[in-house]
Amino acid sequence: MPASRIAALGLTLLLAGGLVACGGDDGGDGGDGGGGGSSESISAEDYAAEVCGAMQDWITGIQEGTQDLGAGLSAGDAEGGKKVLVDLFTKMSESTGELVTAVEDAGVPDVEGGEEARETLVSAFQDVQGILEDAQADAEALPSDPQEFQEGANELGTTLQEALTSVGESLEEPPSDELKTAFENEESCNSVP
Repeated sequence: MPASRIAALGLTLLLAGGLVACGGDDGGDGGDGGGGGSSESISAEDYAAEVCGAMQDWITGIQEGTQDLGAGLSAGDAEGGKKVLVDLFTKMSESTGELVTAVEDAGVPDVEGGEEARETLVSAFQDVQGILEDAQADAEALPSDPQEFQEGANELGTTLQEALTSVGESLEEPPSDELKTAFENEESCNSVP
């Protein structure tokens, strides 16, 4: 997957981290490649369409979830803020689990290194889900004192940004020029924010 698409994806999630600073379902497939999904071989073009369509749905859901985040965080209400953050990270984690399933179900792109590309993408999104689950647990553990809550939320936002950036960097280039071209030419990939 082109780095620019993953960067955009990361920025969407980083926005959530930034909003944290301003104010589950574990999907449990494990990261060992033992998850389900289709082993059907599909064209690079069809694979790009499937994956980017799933990503569009995922990003839209995350954007919708973060839009109301600022309104849900009230100055001085650490307990209310914790609940808002925990709920947000729970929903984001569940949504990411659905994305993992969609990418697994998309099949294997019929290109050299297709299985590797699929596993890399699935693993990266499983990593994102794990990061969000950790963020949920960290949000639950934030202090109740308003000032300490704010400091903890700021640290959580920074940690989330760093972790997501690392995942994005792991997806710099697909192992196949054919797959890279398919992602670049797929209209739904180009409309991913």
